[in-house]
Amino acid sequence: MSRSADARSAAINLKNTSVQNVDSGGHNMSEVMMVYKVMPDGTESDLDHIKREIKKTVEKHGTFKGSSEEKVAFGLKAIVAKLVVPDEGGIVDKIEEELKGIEEVQSVSAEDVTLID
Repeated sequence: MSRSADARSAAINLKNTSVQNVDSGGHNMSEVMMVYKVMPDGTESDLDHIKREIKKTVEKHGTFKGSSEEKVAFGLKAIVAKLVVPDEGGIVDKIEEELKGIEEVQSVSAEDVTLID
């Protein structure tokens, strides 16, 4: 086999091999950074209360990285929340559904999902 064929074969084998952390019992080390936009019911909604509930919800699954407020229109502000969670199937939808269950939350959308190593 030529050198380029060996390199190509090695790259294919590497691509098909997942990296595992031996110290964590062989679990996959990948994590996902997610950004959600949370829309309150209205301008009178208690944004501080919603932020506290977002943090509690997120911490059941991973690490809360903070939140900010984003002006939408006519005094209405959205909450943009950032979090890091293990890369598990269905986690984006699961957290989104839990966030929708917070009192005074009208809607939730996943704005960004990024795989981090």
